[in-house]
Amino acid sequence: MRLKAIFGANVRALRKARDWTQAELGERVGLSANGLSKLERGKTAPSFDRAERLAAALDVEPTQLFSATPPTTGDRSRRLERLLLKVARLGDEKLGEVERAVEIVVR
Repeated sequence: MRLKAIFGANVRALRKARDWTQAELGERVGLSANGLSKLERGKTAPSFDRAERLAAALDVEPTQLFSATPPTTGDRSRRLERLLLKVARLGDEKLGEVERAVEIVVR
């Protein structure tokens, strides 16, 4: 999947999760509904400034808009990032323990 398409899909998913129209999000970031539509469909790419404004309006880190993994929002995003940082510091043995524990919980 192209980066523009990933970015657009993430913006669309986050916008819809908030029950905002394209016009509502566009107004928050200084973009027309038509411009946002093109961005969400991967037809145009945002500037770095626009990507930062979109991330701020959607309450996510800018990197989440470019990620191929499904975006998360607000407190959930911050909690997942803190957890990931803690797990990233573990050695292989402890990482294996965490992996097994997660497998038990998500079954």
